[in-house]
Amino acid sequence: MTEEVLLETNNLTKKYKNSTALNNINLKLHRGKVYGFIGKNGAGKTTFIRMITGLAFPTSGNLSLFGNSNKKDIQNSRRNIGALVEGPSLYPFMSAKENLKAQQIALGIDDDKNIEELLELVGLSDVGDKKSHNFSLGMKQRLGIAMSLVGDPDFLIWDEPINGLDPEGIKDLRVLIEKLNKENGKTLLISSHILGELENTATDFIIIDSGNIIEEISKDELLNKRKDYLYIETSDNKSALDILKNKYPDVSIKMDKDYISLANFYDVDFLSTLLSQNQINIREMRREKESLEEYVFTKIGARK
Repeated sequence: MTEEVLLETNNLTKKYKNSTALNNINLKLHRGKVYGFIGKNGAGKTTFIRMITGLAFPTSGNLSLFGNSNKKDIQNSRRNIGALVEGPSLYPFMSAKENLKAQQIALGIDDDKNIEELLELVGLSDVGDKKSHNFSLGMKQRLGIAMSLVGDPDFLIWDEPINGLDPEGIKDLRVLIEKLNKENGKTLLISSHILGELENTATDFIIIDSGNIIEEISKDELLNKRKDYLYIETSDNKSALDILKNKYPDVSIKMDKDYISLANFYDVDFLSTLLSQNQINIREMRREKESLEEYVFTKIGARK
């Protein structure tokens, strides 16, 4: 079964004077996915998001939304996108309800019941008439997320949605993403520096660096590609490191604080015997998968 393409870009490029923010981006985003959009500051994430949402325009190349590629149809298609870009855009002297009502009016909607539902969904049902300029950063972020949901859009684009949220807020957002995706069938593109949270919520990952897409990968593919590390602590780590490097020259082996790490190494029984024969005792041994953060940093670092 062919997956529906919600967004497609062809050689999408954005230049500012002598710098290139995006360089010939070719992407297809499919319905029903949660995309984690990953990159350092200045990598091009926000520029890409601004072009999808119509806040910036390409220097060259083009994009299509929901199968529409001409400018008028793309603009109409953007009504089916809910976005949180570079922080929430709020009317500071309006309450949460009034901000949501203003968003409804902008979209030609009149549904007070939906406003109550959205406030409940993001945990702001009890804020009353408090003006948004008196909200905490986390409350503003919750309201911004609620505003992106006005009109029940199919495609949600959130730029750093975790900003300002406390641990409870981050957990609530994780639950909300799962609900929106699995129960409501929403497609999400989420840019975040909190890679551990993206790892918990995304189904697919897009890695960008210096305006170039360097990898598109599903969660399952990522799990298979990430290195598996064996960590050991011994009675003499320095001697153990020398012995293991000499015995296994093709294995990535290094000292990591109080532990020796071996990448994708599974001959544990022989390793134990080898160290024992050299009067070195193993005090601790554990196995861990490479984190998403480590994988991304390695991937980006390999391009330098």
